[in-house]
Parts: sequence; structure tokens; C-alpha cells
Amino acid sequence: MNRKIVWSLVTLAVVFGASLKYTQSASSSSSNEPIAVPRAVPKISSLAMPFATTLDVDRTDDTAAATACTIAANDCSLRGAIINANADVTGTPVTINLQPGTTYNLTLTNATQENAAATGDLDVTTTLHTVMIVGGGSSTIINAAGLNSGTLHDRVFQINGSGVTAIFQDLTIENGRATDDGTSGASTDPVAQNATRSGGGILNNGGSVTLTNVTIQSCQALGKGDTVLNDHTTLDAHGGGLASLTATGSVIITGSTFTGNSALGGEGTNFNNGAGSNAAGGSIYFEGGTLNIDGSRIDTSNATGGKGGNGPGNQQNGGIGGTAQGGGAWIGSGTISINNTTFESCAATGGNSGTGQNGSEPTGDGGGGGLYSLGNTTVTNSTFDLNSATGGRSGDTFGPDCFGAHESLNAGAGRGGAILADGGSLVVDTATFASNSAKGGNGGNGGPTNVATCAQSQHGDGGLAYGGAITNNNAATLNIKHSTISGNSAQAGNSGFNQGGATLPPRNAAEGTGGGIRVGPGSVTLENTIIANNTAANGVGANPGAFTPGPNVDGAVTSNGHNLLGVATEATGFSGAGDQTGANPMLAPLASNGGPTQTMALTIGSPAIDAGVASGATTDQRGMPRTVDDPGVPNSGGSDGTDIGAYESPVLCHLTCPTDISVSNDPGDCGAIVTYTTPSGDACGTVTCDHPSGDFFPVGPTTVQCNSTAGPTCSFTVTVNDTQPPTISAPANATYQCASQVPPASPAQATASDNCGAPAVTVSESNNGGAGSPASPLIITRTYTATDAASLSTSATQTITVIDNTPPSITCPANIVVNAIPGTCAVPVNFTVTANDNCSSATIITSKTSGSSFPVGTTTVNATATDVAGNSSNCSFTVTVKDITPPVIILNGQTIALWPPNHKYSTIKITDLVESASDLCDPSVNINSVRIAQVTSDEPDNSGGDGNTTHDIVIAPDCKSVQLRAERMGGSNGRVYTITFKLTDASGNSSTATAKVIVDHSQNGSAAVDDGPHYTVLSGCP
Repeated sequence: MNRKIVWSLVTLAVVFGASLKYTQSASSSSSNEPIAVPRAVPKISSLAMPFATTLDVDRTDDTAAATACTIAANDCSLRGAIINANADVTGTPVTINLQPGTTYNLTLTNATQENAAATGDLDVTTTLHTVMIVGGGSSTIINAAGLNSGTLHDRVFQINGSGVTAIFQDLTIENGRATDDGTSGASTDPVAQNATRSGGGILNNGGSVTLTNVTIQSCQALGKGDTVLNDHTTLDAHGGGLASLTATGSVIITGSTFTGNSALGGEGTNFNNGAGSNAAGGSIYFEGGTLNIDGSRIDTSNATGGKGGNGPGNQQNGGIGGTAQGGGAWIGSGTISINNTTFESCAATGGNSGTGQNGSEPTGDGGGGGLYSLGNTTVTNSTFDLNSATGGRSGDTFGPDCFGAHESLNAGAGRGGAILADGGSLVVDTATFASNSAKGGNGGNGGPTNVATCAQSQHGDGGLAYGGAITNNNAATLNIKHSTISGNSAQAGNSGFNQGGATLPPRNAAEGTGGGIRVGPGSVTLENTIIANNTAANGVGANPGAFTPGPNVDGAVTSNGHNLLGVATEATGFSGAGDQTGANPMLAPLASNGGPTQTMALTIGSPAIDAGVASGATTDQRGMPRTVDDPGVPNSGGSDGTDIGAYESPVLCHLTCPTDISVSNDPGDCGAIVTYTTPSGDACGTVTCDHPSGDFFPVGPTTVQCNSTAGPTCSFTVTVNDTQPPTISAPANATYQCASQVPPASPAQATASDNCGAPAVTVSESNNGGAGSPASPLIITRTYTATDAASLSTSATQTITVIDNTPPSITCPANIVVNAIPGTCAVPVNFTVTANDNCSSATIITSKTSGSSFPVGTTTVNATATDVAGNSSNCSFTVTVKDITPPVIILNGQTIALWPPNHKYSTIKITDLVESASDLCDPSVNINSVRIAQVTSDEPDNSGGDGNTTHDIVIAPDCKSVQLRAERMGGSNGRVYTITFKLTDASGNSSTATAKVIVDHSQNGSAAVDDGPHYTVLSGCP
């Protein structure tokens, strides 16, 4: 629909500088058409209200033919409306209205790089009037994904030239891809383009662009690496979301979001020195003019340098890695204002250099993870968190031989995790920097692998890391006040390693310093700012102590006073009035504490509270009043009551409760009525306590919680002590004959009471150790004690007398006769002695215990039974043990031969054949106890051929020797006498042993053979 209406107040605000609120709810001259009517109209004298043309887009397809935009249906596409607006020569501002909840997909690809919006991106070209595109909120989406497939790429919008004014409001722009600068050649062949690639979402060629409540997301600027051998042309990528070229552009961004955008440097091809291209401004690239960003958010965006190509052959180098600047935004010259804006999770990451046997070229630096600034930039009331600037890794340069130097160069540096001020001036007023990081890249490895050495071969340095939050460079001036910088880090990269053939020594460790701020060549001025709890560390490499990391600030600053610095290593200049060093600011984590951006609140007790100065500031980062002088905190160091940092703590209610109260119970009561002064405090409002003064408090501690309407609470303890002991009475005294008759002691036998409920009763017992007899009575004393909950106690006693005069009865077993265990002289004997007592069991003691070993012979066992009173009785019995083990005769093993056989007697004594004799149980038994029991001969007493003699065997009367005749039969095999020895012990046990005496047939013949006894001679000994 094409109609002329009164301008919307947003348009008026942009064109005439008024600050107005508006609606679109009133009607135009046609009763059926709505017009924009202000809620509040500023007083503008002699201002004639201009008219505006409104084009209502009523179709979502991408056609250049639907340009009529009349009241007829389906005659106005988005592309058609822009062509219509470009063609309007009336000078009347044009507003293009889009529908909420609607996606406008761009599908007409640009084959000729025309700039009239007929194909490809939507070109705004008119300088005659403002073109305003208004959606219905973030659900109104202009999607350029259809312009980007294969080798075809195009952005979403292009503002063509100086004098062109475009306004975008309440919509989303997404999926644009930029592979040119909007002026050189067709975009259908991005490889052939010879211009910087700029503005994936919006490209502003020197015009004026205003974004209000706009989201630009998932847009890219795609650079071109070195892809032509020996040409070495690279094309940089600028502004994935928005690029404003020339030094005369004007960009106003209000309440808008840039998210997921990227500027990506192109990768170099794998040939000698194939360089990657640079990238700047992941979401925003601004060359110059005026840039105002207010109430906006830039997150999850990145500028990433292209990787250098690998040098695939001998004597070839890896390509340069592209630099990366401004992961969130890149700012050139001009005047820049950033207010109430968040930069979060943006990254500037330098490209890695390629590998090469000869060497690797320099690696891309990463600078300004959130913001890279060359101009005059002012940042106010804003937050930078989780942004990073990271240097690329240098390529490896080792190879199998010496064709090439094998020298890896330095890795890329990381500077300014949040902001790198590389020129101009940077003013930071009331801002928060948290969890940002600068990281150096790691050095590549170098040296040959298969030969001894190669000249110049060496691994690469790690990249340095400066300014985890902020660093200034190239004489840029930096002024920071009323800001908080905490939790940021600078970590240098690690050196590579040398292969065995490297000839140059390992490179030194890279420097990592200025975890909060790294002071560059330019000056840095600080006032009323917190810089604490940041970290810095050098990389791994040789000589690691060459640099001393400054965890918070590295370098000399100019202090205007009232700064709070944590660890002060490597930081100088903090000598202003009220400066604190080595302090812990006691910051809470980054959080939504009110206002448009997150902040780090000061916790109670922070040394930053009431330790700063306002220096003209009237609000803190949240927009809350400043100064708020807390009367509960004394001002320090000349402070006017302002807090140091970006956050101004509100006046706190300091509620002071009474000290703990302790009283005794009221008599007879288990508690007491307690009065106290109700607590109060400045700014606390009404205070109520859950146990008011004058209440009855029970015995024990009671926590009194007092709450203020302002929020803070306090508590104290009222303790009522029970000081009244309990009462108790014990049972009456008693007398018993036997101790067993005495009933067990029980607390229930006593009667007790207490003012605080039933007390606990215990009983203990002692006695005098008496025997319980009339001469020595047993006196038992029982003490009953009542103890209440307050550990107060009272005791009463009972006396019990026990007298026992009756001895126990005792019974012994009958006398016992047993055999000793064979082979021993004793045997264990079990027996039972019993006793009974009238009062208790008696104790029985025996002279030998049952089951003990009894020796051979008769043993008398005496038993005594004694009761607990000392009365006793006795009995006894005998145990007789018989020895059943026979004695032992040990022969000497000799056989006596009688020769010659001359018929004469030879006397054979016991000791001639017996070695020894013994008995297990009879020590009197020895060799003298052995007797000859009998002697046998295997030949008759007088046989043929033996000399006609008799009585060849004669045993001595004492049986200790025998006479044997030395003869044998003439035709026999010799004669054998067998002597039987007998040994008897005192218990009548006997044993025998035999030995032989021989008469050989001949001296030189065979030994005599025993043919068995032919006659036997017995001794007369028992």
C-alpha cells in the first residue's frame, strides 16, 4: 500500500534529533488507514510537519516485479518496496512496513553485481529521502540464505554511497555472506574478486545507517587467501554483521543485538608462501565518521585470520597466518560512543602459519577480542566478559633432510582480550571487564628428523600475551575511571620443540603479563577503578624467569587516586590519594544486579565501599545513584563516600541486635520472663522480632530473629539457665543374711521431682569389702542421684547390712587309680569336687587341678570350699598312676667269636654285649639292673666231634655273666650261642634282648650259622 502519512516519531527523532516515544494506533485522513501518532510531542517552534510515504509489504517471496505497493493485494514484495523507494523522487521519507512473525527469504541471486536491488542484496541508493524499514519485532526476519549457495555469496543490505540514509527498526537480519566490497565485479565468482570482503549483513558505503531494536545474526564476511601461485594476493574480511566504509559514515545502533557473526580470513593454498588473509570486526567494522552504540549487545562473534598454506616441497615456506582484530567490533578513525552495551564471548583469533621444510612465515596476531580501536572511542556503562584475543600457532618446519632451513618463526601474539587500543584515544568510564583473556599462540616445531644437523634450524617462539582485559599500543592513550576489571587473564603461548638435528638453541619462554591491563607505549590514567584478581603467566620455554608476569597491571600508570589494585607485581604509579594496593575487593560474581548490563557487586566488608570519589559521576554502571554514602561504613582515604569501581553499593541497613542474654529461671518455673531493647538501625525501617521483649522464655537457648522491612536481619540468643536443683528420697535401710538376697539397685526405688519435668535418676553402689560374717559384716551403701536437664543434681543414700555365718558343704570323689600314658610317666586325670552354700556359690580350690598331669605313684589331692563370707570346708582323695612302659636294653651290636675251639670256657659278661639300660619312669634302672635270663645253643651240649664235653653253658649265680665252651661239632657249620638279657623296673615291667656268641667251623671259612636252639640253660634270676 502506497500512501502519504505524517511521519512516525521515530523518523522525526532520527531526522530532526528529537527524542520521542510513539505509537502506530491513530488514523490518517482516510478513516480506514492507521497513522503514527506520538505519545509526547516536543515543542518545536515553526516546524511544519512533513509527510511520509508508507509501503506495506504484503508478500514474502523475493520478486523484483512487485514494486507497485498500492492498496491492491499482493503487489508489494520487500525487494519491490526498496526498488520503489529508490525510485521515489519526491523527497518524501519512505517507510516500508513488514509483518511480525514473518520471514522474508531473499532468493534472487546477483549475477552481474548490479546495485539497484534487482537481484542479490537489497541496495538502498536514494539520496533524496530517508528509507525506513520497520518490522514487528525480532520475529520479522529478512533471511539471505537463499543468496548463498555454492560459489554464490551476497550480503543482505547495501547502503550505496554518501548521502544515503537507511533506518532499520524492530526486525532480524540473518545469513548474509560478503565476498566483495559492493563495487568491484560480479559476486558470482568470489575467488576472482579483487576487493576486500565487507559487510555480511549490512554494507554502508559512506551513508547513514540507524538500527533500532534490530538483530543481526549469523552473517559473515569471507576473506580470500593466497590462492594463485606467485601472485600472493590476499583479500581481507571486514565486518561479518555490518561494515561501514570510508571516513564519513554515520552509524547509530540502539537496543540492538549482533550475535553469531564472523569475519573469516581466507586460507592460503598449499604452495610456497601461500598466505592467509586478515579478518577485522566479527560483527562490526567501522572505518570512520560517527558511530554510536547504545543499549545493545554484541556476542558470540569472531574475527578469525586465515591459515597460511603449507609449503609442500623442499626450500618452501609455510604461508603467513592472517591477523585478527576486533572479534566483536573493529573501529578506525572518527568519534565513537559505546554506552550501556555488552560485549560477550567474542574472539579475535590469529590464523596459524603453514608448515614448510624451509621455514614458516609469521603467524597472525589476535587483538581486541571484544573491541579493536584506532579512533577516539568512549565506552561508558558497558560490560565486556568472556572475550578473547588469541595468537595463531606457527607452523612446524621440520623435515627428513637439509633441503630447507627448518626454522619456525614466532607464534602470534594475543593482545587485549576485551579491548586493544591501537591508536587514537580510549576513554572507559564506568564499565566492567570480567573473564576476558589474551592468549599467545604456541610455537611450531623445527629441525630435521633424519640427519645430524641443518644450519639455522630451530623451533618457533610462543606468542606473547598482553592485557587480559585491555592493552594500549602505538601511543594510544587510555583513560579509565569508575570501572571494575577482575577475573581476566594473560597466558603466553608455549615454545615448540627442536628435533634432534636442530642447530640453534631452544627459544626463550614467551612473556605473558598484564592480566588486567598491559600499559603500552601510550599513557594510561586510572581513577576510582578496581583492578584485582586477574592472572598472568609466561609460556613454556627456555629461560622461563626472563620475564616477571604482572597479574593485574604491567607498566607505569598515572593515578588520579582512589584505585584498588590487587597483587601489585610489575605495576607502578599507584601512589594517588586513597590508592589501595594488595587489597581484595571482595567482588561478587558477574550478575544481573539491575540496569541494562551485568556488574560485579561489592560484598559486605569490601574495602572498596566508601573508599572512592565521584569525580562528577551521578550514577553507577546500572544507572543507580552515585554517591551513596553508607553511614555504617567510615569513609577512607579522603573518600566522599563513593564506592570504587563500576558498582555503587546501596545504603545498607546495619541492624544491630543486643548481645546474647543469660538469666536464671524464675523460682518454681521452667523458664523466665525476659525483657530487652528491640534492635534498630539506620535505613532499617520497622523492626520486628519473633520473640518480643517481655515474653516468657523457656529454659535453654532461644534464638531471637529480628527482621527489618529494609531486608537485613540480625539475631541474638536468650538463654534461661535452670538454677533450681531437683529433690530426691532414698529407700529405707535394710539387713540381709546373704548378699544374693539383696535386691538389685534400681533408680525406680527412689522418689524424685524437679521444676522442669522429671529429672533423670541414677544409682551407684559401694561396699566396705566385708566378708559378710558376724566378725566382718558386708556394708553396702547405695547413692541415688537426681539430675535435671540443667545438670543440677541432688543425692540421697541407703545402707544395707549383710551377715553370713554358715560354711559351705564339700564333696570329694573316691580314690582314683589309672595307668600312665604309654611312653610317659604321667597321665591327665579329671575329677569333680562339688560344694554348696546357703548364700552363694562357693569357691573351690584343689591342690591339683582337674585335668592336670599326675605322675606315676600316689598323689593326695586336698580340696577347700570357701563362700563369699570367708566360711570354708575341706576334703581329700588320692590319685594312683601305674607305670606300664617296660625298660629298655640297648646292645652294643657286637657278636663275640670264640677261637680256637679248644673246649675251654670263656666268660661272657653283660657289659661285653650290652651298651646301656634305662627306664622311662624308674631312674634307678641302669646296666647293672640287666640279668641273663637264658642261653641257648644251636648244637647239643655234647655231640659228636666236639670233644665229648658237657655243661657247655654255665650262667653265674648273679646272672651277670656266663661261661661258654669254645667248641663245635666237627662236621657242622659252626656253633651259635644265643644269650637272652632281661631287665625289670620297679613297677614290674620287663623287657628282653638277645645277643650271639659264635664258634666258627674254621677260622678261614664261613661264619657260623644259627640253626636254632638245641638246648637251653635258664638262669635262676627273676
